[in-house]
Amino acid sequence: WVHCSDKGMDMCPDGTTCCETTEGKWACCPMPKAVCCNDKIHCCPEGTTCDVEHSKCIHPSTKKETPMWAKLPARLRAEWENQKGQ
Repeated sequence: WVHCSDKGMDMCPDGTTCCETTEGKWACCPMPKAVCCNDKIHCCPEGTTCDVEHSKCIHPSTKKETPMWAKLPARLRAEWENQKGQ
């Protein structure tokens, strides 16, 4: 699991990317090294840019457009997981 912030309890599965949500919490983008979009709802694959207005991910060199991805909620770390390192 990936920790979304130093202090936070939010975690995302390996191979996903933590992105902030509109509520200031964390969600998981279902791909590694994803780009978190400014709308704080969607994300795009690595190396692309978010076109929030048209809900697309655009690759800068190929200009290929793909749909934006919705994020999954992050998982809160359980209390017992905090004790592991102590």
